[in-house]
Amino acid sequence: MLQSFKSFIEEETIDNYGGKKLIATTHFKGRQKERNATDTEVKDIFRKATDHLKRNDYGDQEKFLFYSKKHDRAIAFAHKQINSKDKRKHLIATTVFPKGDSYANANTSKVEVESYSTQFTNYINSFISEDCRTAEPLSEVIFEGVEFYFLRGELDNTPFYECVTVE
Repeated sequence: MLQSFKSFIEEETIDNYGGKKLIATTHFKGRQKERNATDTEVKDIFRKATDHLKRNDYGDQEKFLFYSKKHDRAIAFAHKQINSKDKRKHLIATTVFPKGDSYANANTSKVEVESYSTQFTNYINSFISEDCRTAEPLSEVIFEGVEFYFLRGELDNTPFYECVTVE
């Protein structure tokens, strides 16, 4: 199923803390309800993530998974500037994991890559059509439960780059 990125990130600001906004995508809000993540948990993890990011320099890194021991819950965030008028980086909550889960499900192989090999890209392109990859400048394709993102037709996704555990 192809979902436009614009509809995927239809957003709502749900908290402000330390000069950062917590922005929830439509996808996140659906997973929050489905996985019974309370607003209190979400805001607490956001605030701990904000404090952690202020204390640590990750350069241009944008994707993070924050796991809270206190709540036994993980949330994936994109940490980036959201418009050209506001130069600050904010946290965009993209998904929340089920309670007790901080890693991809058991059927998912974790592969960390800095770039994609030609063989891997050709493999992905063998089952995701060019029309799906280029439907929007940034396209999301879900295939057998795995989300793929394509930027101008090229594979452009890693679920998260950094996993941080907070108290």
